[in-house]
Amino acid sequence: MRALIDYGYALEFYGDLDRELFNPEVGSCYVEREYPDVNFVIDLIHTAKGVAVMAHPAQYDNMELLEELAKKGKIDGVEVGHYSADESYRRQLSAIAEKYGLIETGGSDFHGLYNSVPTHLGSETTTKENLDRILKLAASMK
Repeated sequence: MRALIDYGYALEFYGDLDRELFNPEVGSCYVEREYPDVNFVIDLIHTAKGVAVMAHPAQYDNMELLEELAKKGKIDGVEVGHYSADESYRRQLSAIAEKYGLIETGGSDFHGLYNSVPTHLGSETTTKENLDRILKLAASMK
C-alpha cells in the first residue's frame, strides 16, 4: 500500500483500495497466510534460549490456546496489555497468568504509519517486576 500511495493510486493505507485488493473473501491480491505450528515455534524459541510470550491473544481470540499451552508448561508469558484487549479480557488473561505463573507483558504494537488502528508508542508497557522476570528467565537459559 505504501508504494500504491506513493504512485497516487490510493490516499490511505486501509481504505477502499486496500479492501478491494486484500479482502480475505474477495480480494484479488489476497494470499492466505500459512503459519507454522505453535508448538514448533515455542520449541524453536526455547532452543534459541528465548522467552516465549503469546502476543495479543485478544486480537486472535486465543484464550483457549493460551490455557492449553500454559497447562502443558510450554509458554513463559502472555501479552495482557494490548489495545485489542478490553478490561474484561485483561482480567481473564491476568487470571490465567497468575494460575500458571506466566509473565505478564504489555506492548503498544506500534508499527508507525502501518497500523490499522492508531496506537501510541509506549501506550502499553511491561512492569519492572515482569521485565525482571523475563531477564532472569533468559539468563537462566544460557
